Formats: sequence, structure tokens, C-alpha cells
Amino acid sequence: MQRIVHRLNIHTLAEEEATELPANAVGRVTLAFQEPLIAMPFKQSRVLGALILVDTASHKTSGAVLVN
Repeated sequence: MQRIVHRLNIHTLAEEEATELPANAVGRVTLAFQEPLIAMPFKQSRVLGALILVDTASHKTSGAVLVN
């Protein structure tokens, strides 16, 4: 992850400043990948606009992404 833009308060839907996203948190982040990734905004393509992030060390799901 390159940076956390904000965290979403699920009770008020307000965008809050954040330096981390705890488990099950919803937020907006900027990701940086080692190689180019084929993707489209989720509203244009549900297939190319959704990603699952997997921790390479534990092989466990670490997050889900909707491309904006």
C-alpha cells in the first residue's frame, strides 16, 4: 500500500483521517504494484474492477478492492 487516503466511518459515512486501517475497516487507499495490472473502474466492469489482496507470506486474504 502506498498511502491511506481516508477511513470511512460506517455509522455516519463521514471520511476520517487515518494512518492505519484495522481489520474489517472500510477506507480509500492508493496502491502501488511491482508490475502493471489490467483493471477498469468497478462501475464499468465488475470483473476487471474488483480485486482480492492476498498476503504472500501467509497466503491469507488481506483485503478486497473496488477499483475507482
